[in-house]
Amino acid sequence: MDKYKTISAFNKWFSAINLKELPFSIREKIFQAEKYHKKLSFEQFLKVFLYGIDNERASLREMDTSFVSPELQSTMALDSISHSQLSRVLAQMDDEILWAIFAQLLEKVRSKTPVTKKNALYLVDSSTFSLNTTRYPWADFRQTKAGIK
Repeated sequence: MDKYKTISAFNKWFSAINLKELPFSIREKIFQAEKYHKKLSFEQFLKVFLYGIDNERASLREMDTSFVSPELQSTMALDSISHSQLSRVLAQMDDEILWAIFAQLLEKVRSKTPVTKKNALYLVDSSTFSLNTTRYPWADFRQTKAGIK
């Protein structure tokens, strides 16, 4: 981690998520997901993946190797984790749970700052559109392909 990001800051960001305030149906889905995963609770899963996103880990294997750090292990309350465990949990994760968490965080932001035209939140899709290399030489994507995000 670089000098501007600390584990304590990460915990502060995570503390904004309150799983107990989610709708009952979502809490039930979390409970069902936790029944099958004895080693990795939903909260730990969420922390691990938010950590991976925040630190721009390219793969589950990179996230796995991050757990060499004792500081990270104590923050996440995990001794170790394998990329296969992360893969299984991710494959079984229900999208509705993550949408509910996103909606909760968005509502917290809205309650503190009224939405105006200047501070409106826009979501951007990161899909890549393939283009013809000869017609669009400025759209560098790969050596043999052009594209834009």
